[in-house]
Amino acid sequence: MKNFEICKFKVVAENDYGSARTTCEVIVQLKDRTKPTFDDSQALEGNAPGFSIPLTVKRAKEGETVVFECVPYGKPFPAIKWLKDGMDLVPNDKIKIEALDDHTQRLTIEGVDILSAGYFRCVATNEFGTASTKAELTITGGYSAKTAKKNGKFIFWQKKTTKQKI
Repeated sequence: MKNFEICKFKVVAENDYGSARTTCEVIVQLKDRTKPTFDDSQALEGNAPGFSIPLTVKRAKEGETVVFECVPYGKPFPAIKWLKDGMDLVPNDKIKIEALDDHTQRLTIEGVDILSAGYFRCVATNEFGTASTKAELTITGGYSAKTAKKNGKFIFWQKKTTKQKI
């Protein structure tokens, strides 16, 4: 055998009732290290995605417009998708998704309400990997934790009312 290494091990186990000992010898055959050969046309150039500017937490009152922005990078430039609470976001009359010329990714939510609250994530993916950034949207002002039903869904909120004595 050429290019090999011999390792000897001795193990001792002891407790209140005695001890046990054993030894062994391991022979490891080393492989020759050679660099793989390939031409430049096989080389992949690029890097995994990341974010130079991540999303930031937002607070808004009911009816306001909220804008989330982030700036991803990667080579090749990554494909982008947006999620809310782990579910894919689809643009509609309230939700607008934009990719600006400077690579800024923008999510605009118009007329937010209590159902708009949650965690928003921008996911960037290319052949070298995936990265994401996440931020929470909190709706502020006048809600307490009582069960209500809206649009056939149970939610936990109710607008607070104030009583005035005249």
